[in-house]
Amino acid sequence: MRAARGPAGLGKDHYFESTRRESLGRNRGREGKARVPDVAILATAKRLVPPTLAEGFDEIRHVRLMEAGNFEIFYSGHES
Repeated sequence: MRAARGPAGLGKDHYFESTRRESLGRNRGREGKARVPDVAILATAKRLVPPTLAEGFDEIRHVRLMEAGNFEIFYSGHES
């Protein structure tokens, strides 16, 4: 974590939330080398574990993609 801390000394993480269905849909819109096999997305999603404050982060920003290219950000962090 020491290497991940910024100038303020805080370890921040941005976790982009996405369902398997959303990920597969975005992947189907890609072409050539940008598109990966569906099995790669499904296998990665199965192993993916969201980050926690217990891992040493001071703040975790959960980014959820919304319709029309918008997004929401939810914060979790240690109380000061």
